[in-house]
Amino acid sequence: MSTGYLDLETYSPTPISAGSYRYAERAEVMLVAWAIDDGPIEVADLTAGEGFPRHVLHCDTIVGHNFGLFDRIVLRAALGIEVPLAKLVDTMAVALAHSLPAKLDSLCKVLKVPTDQAKDKDGKRLINLFCKPRPARDKLPRYTRETHPEDWAKFKAYAGRDIEAMRVCYRKMPRWNYPANPFERRVWTLDQHVNDRGLYIDTALVDAAIRAVDAHKQVLADQIDDATLGAVQAATQRDALLAHLLAEYDLDLPDLTASTIERRLEDESLPAPVRELLLVRLDASTTSTAKYPRIRAAINSDGRMRGTMQYCGAARTARWAHRTMQPGNLPRPTYKAPAVELGIKALKLGCLDLVDDVMAMCSSALRGTIIAPPGLHLCVADLSNIEGRKLAWLAVETWKLDAFRAYDTFKLDEHGNRIPDGRGDYARLGPDLYLITAGNVLRKPHTEVAPDERQVSGKVPELACGYQGSVGAFATMAKNFGVDIDEARALEIVRGWRAANPNIVQLWYTADDAVRRAIAEPNVELPIGEHLTVERKGAWLRMRLPSGRFLCYPQPAVAMLPCKFCKGRGFIMVERDELIGLEKADCFRCDGSGRKNTITYWGVNQYTRKWDRLTSYGGKFIENATQASSRDVLAEGLLRAEAHGFAPVLHIHDEIVAEADPHRTGNELGALMSVPPEWAPDLPLASKGFETLRYRKD
Repeated sequence: MSTGYLDLETYSPTPISAGSYRYAERAEVMLVAWAIDDGPIEVADLTAGEGFPRHVLHCDTIVGHNFGLFDRIVLRAALGIEVPLAKLVDTMAVALAHSLPAKLDSLCKVLKVPTDQAKDKDGKRLINLFCKPRPARDKLPRYTRETHPEDWAKFKAYAGRDIEAMRVCYRKMPRWNYPANPFERRVWTLDQHVNDRGLYIDTALVDAAIRAVDAHKQVLADQIDDATLGAVQAATQRDALLAHLLAEYDLDLPDLTASTIERRLEDESLPAPVRELLLVRLDASTTSTAKYPRIRAAINSDGRMRGTMQYCGAARTARWAHRTMQPGNLPRPTYKAPAVELGIKALKLGCLDLVDDVMAMCSSALRGTIIAPPGLHLCVADLSNIEGRKLAWLAVETWKLDAFRAYDTFKLDEHGNRIPDGRGDYARLGPDLYLITAGNVLRKPHTEVAPDERQVSGKVPELACGYQGSVGAFATMAKNFGVDIDEARALEIVRGWRAANPNIVQLWYTADDAVRRAIAEPNVELPIGEHLTVERKGAWLRMRLPSGRFLCYPQPAVAMLPCKFCKGRGFIMVERDELIGLEKADCFRCDGSGRKNTITYWGVNQYTRKWDRLTSYGGKFIENATQASSRDVLAEGLLRAEAHGFAPVLHIHDEIVAEADPHRTGNELGALMSVPPEWAPDLPLASKGFETLRYRKD
């Protein structure tokens, strides 16, 4: 079995920020570095007439870093070479599937692969020199082998170093999840097809929105220029506006973020000129509309935008991340679907006077840039409360699973037809889960639960408490729903939720104990409830999911660290009574010591984006397992949808968007997504779907 290693050095006048597919349309392959097995590293200079090393493609396995969504795309566009996906192993995908850094240089540091930092620094200089167009002020539009022969020789030498680094990393990394797991291999292959297929884009809407935003920002700039007598010439001039507010109105703001402005606008005593300035700033700072230029830059010549999905982009759970326009991070529409459709027509016609709020409409229309190609429509379906169902299944919280099954079952009349419930839905055998949860928390029948009680005592705790969240998590989630609740009441609800979900609570502590034992006892597989196991394998802590995939935690350890709850002080402030007020008390999390035995592992810090030692606990491990297992359910649905003639173009956590013939339906797609996987045959799944020509929320 032979293994070939490939890496390209390329040039394109299109910036890589537009995405690899757009970049590839005008790309040129300059150098090809390769090696076979342990053989020597060679570099072919295609600019000097040397041929592409096609014999490498005959190897049993072809290895490349980010090869799937870069080198493969460029080879196809520039040289007409199609690398078989069945042979290809992408070392970036291997790294991401095992919670390692994506970039090759970061991966080398983590895996302790020796590199010459001075040469690497010079390599970046050479890439900037030869792989990108020169600045307009430069006399030469492009540097080449002919213009800079000495640097070109260094560039060829640099090209081979990535092959050696990649080869060593590939041999050092585990391959449990990808490529060794056959199911994950199929998922990765489908991911490449989905990225190749891309999203069909309403280019006319994108262009119209860009024009509308630019025109509106100019109007706002004129308004703020007039209001400040020229002191501030654009609402985006943060420092100038802050200085003007302080000098003219004695208003000292820490910043001009949306949250700061919104809090200040709640002050009814705010002078009218200040309110106007802040409203203009808030309007001009709508960040979501900045996606339109990014979409425009990434559209291929056939009207599609590709490369928006990143396999295993979420470091711990292997959920997909999103690139370019970030379709997984689109704003919630301000307007309802019919109003958005009318707004889109107005934008395209240039009739901005028909749009009440240009920025809000453009933000609401972002989803609508994704449309069905001629002759097809979009089928959209999402899984209902997949995380809540998966958590209940992992914990074997039987009453909750039964509640989901009852709610999923429709009542039928004597003819076998669903019975309308009079509220736009159909009658079901059981109430929705939030009503039951609220009844459990409030200790009364669900039939007596009022709508506001369903929200506060049902929905909020279900969303906030499942992963060991306590009063803080509850309060944060409650604020998201516009609910302000005092700490005593929040604690009462949290305790009520935990009392109603004893198996979920037990699963947190079982996970915490099993992980600690696994770290101390290598090569012993320990159960976490009925569906999970954990084991320390060499330098890795592995949690086996029901699908057979592993969650990976590099270099786990248990260490005494400052207690996060009391911030290492050993005490917290509690309210004794009305007379005494607040009083110091020993922190109950660390028993007053200020330090706590904490589980740690290495990973990418989500705030600094650097490789760092992270901390975890039982509830967090269960959150990882639940979200990862939910991702595996979605992956099963994607494979099933593709096999049954749907063409997925986008998926976000629990939702699939697929192009399909007009006779196919969203509910048909939802039915395919709702088939329980073989490894969870008793998992209750439900989904609903709809059809549309323009992507939207139902």
